[in-house]
Amino acid sequence: MNTLIKAELTTYGVDPARFGLLAAVVTARNLSTPSASGATSNTWLGTLTNQQVDDLLTALMKLADVPFELHLETSGDFSVFVYTPSLGLSSANTDSIGNVVITDHRLRELLRLANQSMPKFQRFVSQEVLEPWFNEFEEALERAAAPQRNAVVA
Repeated sequence: MNTLIKAELTTYGVDPARFGLLAAVVTARNLSTPSASGATSNTWLGTLTNQQVDDLLTALMKLADVPFELHLETSGDFSVFVYTPSLGLSSANTDSIGNVVITDHRLRELLRLANQSMPKFQRFVSQEVLEPWFNEFEEALERAAAPQRNAVVA
């Protein structure tokens, strides 16, 4: 069964010279931009099948230097995939507004793995909620915006 999945893809800090290739990769997979994209991040929306989601993730990771997050909604179930070149690909289940959901069983496992070390437990939770990826997205946006700020000052 090929379920239709609502998809929202956001890319961060893409080199302007690579934007045309990125746009071709994304639009070839049935996503389109809803409005004018920003200079440092771009968003595409669409409806995909499971196979198209896999194909999109593979194609984006082959670009290797494009940080992205892909939010998916299927029949009330929500998830997100995140990728940065340095951290690779990760995913998590989310609620309807994008907050990562950690189940009670997973929290118990994280506590067990932390072996009663609160700093270690905090690091595990940070990983679970994809914090390192979102930190890198912010850094990519800052790097992409830096040349624009310098151009205004000059």
